[in-house]
Amino acid sequence: MLTPHHRLNPLLLVALASVSWPISNFTEGKRLRKRVVQDHRGVKDNINDGGYHRDDVEYFIRHLQHFSMPDVDDDTPSSHPTERPTVASSLPPINSTFEPSPRSTPFPVASTPLPSEAISTPAPSKEPVTDSPTQSISTTAPTGVCGLTNASRTEQIQSILRNVSLESDLDNPSSPQGRASQWIINEDILRVCPENERELVQRYVAAVFYFSVGGGSWGQCNAPDDLNDAAAVDKANADCKLSTNTFPDDASGSNAWLTASNECEWGGIACLPEKENCPLCLDEISFESNGLVGTLPFELGELTEMRRLALQRGGLQSSIPTELASLSKLLVLDIDYNELTGELPIDLFESWLDMKEFDLNNNRLSGTISSRIGNMETLKFIQLDNNQFTGTIPTQLGELKELVFMSLANLELNGMMPSQVCSNRGNPTDPTDGNLAVLIADCATPNPKVFCECCSGCGV
Repeated sequence: MLTPHHRLNPLLLVALASVSWPISNFTEGKRLRKRVVQDHRGVKDNINDGGYHRDDVEYFIRHLQHFSMPDVDDDTPSSHPTERPTVASSLPPINSTFEPSPRSTPFPVASTPLPSEAISTPAPSKEPVTDSPTQSISTTAPTGVCGLTNASRTEQIQSILRNVSLESDLDNPSSPQGRASQWIINEDILRVCPENERELVQRYVAAVFYFSVGGGSWGQCNAPDDLNDAAAVDKANADCKLSTNTFPDDASGSNAWLTASNECEWGGIACLPEKENCPLCLDEISFESNGLVGTLPFELGELTEMRRLALQRGGLQSSIPTELASLSKLLVLDIDYNELTGELPIDLFESWLDMKEFDLNNNRLSGTISSRIGNMETLKFIQLDNNQFTGTIPTQLGELKELVFMSLANLELNGMMPSQVCSNRGNPTDPTDGNLAVLIADCATPNPKVFCECCSGCGV
């Protein structure tokens, strides 16, 4: 124990601080010990010179005997790690030179620094300090899902989605696109990776559809309030009874929307089977009387493998997006009994060349029926009644030789039913003679809008 009469030299304090410090760099530690021992040998030789008190020397020598450092006298490099903690930089440099304190100067006990204080407040060095190499610390952010940081995954997904939706829509957190983007990046339990771009875009578009057409207020198959609550998810899945089997080989299910299952298992969706060239590509969206409201998102045009889009008996109020022309494999478009407005985009008739069923009755569609409808040569069923179409019936409808049913009643069309159409009727009194079994127009007397001698029925 130090007593008031001890007169301590700063070099001895460094030795005390050094042996108290847990050194991990053994090579540096050996050199330090050799230096301290050599200095103490010099101290012992000069005890009688009055520079140090004998009790001081004996105290520190006894302390050094407990210093747990290998007794090695050479500077052979050690096999132990050479990194030292960064706190080493606060120690006094080994090659610092201290002047011995005069014997006549008493050492004040009250100001004696503890070892930790000696470390944090080093004596000034007269020579430049050369820090020992410190252990490098990786600055790489931890990776999350997909082997990416959250920031990198977000950036890559947003970059992909900017090629699908308008940037202004994505930046609007209350838009269907903004909500779908935030969901697929932050909330979707499935955590799709940006490297799977097709799967990412398909799932995103399905989410855009959900938020665009009133998802959350549907009759059934709404997403649960808490996607992380297993009980809530199970209940939402149990409440969803919608399923579709238009194409028997398709993969489908009846889970609630936005849940962790593949979107092909959400109620009302079906996807191509695994054996196809585009496995699990979305093939069908089918809803009837499920409370759909809002607008048809143009992003549906990204689902280029889709063959059936059936959204009957809802409250959709938008026009038909031109982008749906990208659905070149579409066989069925059935969006009757909604509130669709605007004209039929001409591009649809240039692209839907395999269309079988074109059913848009009971909406508020306007404009004329394009003559390019004759390009849809595989059509079997057309129902456009109860809309606001104007003009005349295009003769090109007569080119639809496979047509079986056509209803053009309660419209604003006028003129004559083209003879080319009537020629597909065969014998008007025999529905089995000719493919066009049913032909309905506004031909009721006494004031017909359309004169039709071959019609099977007239609209009221």
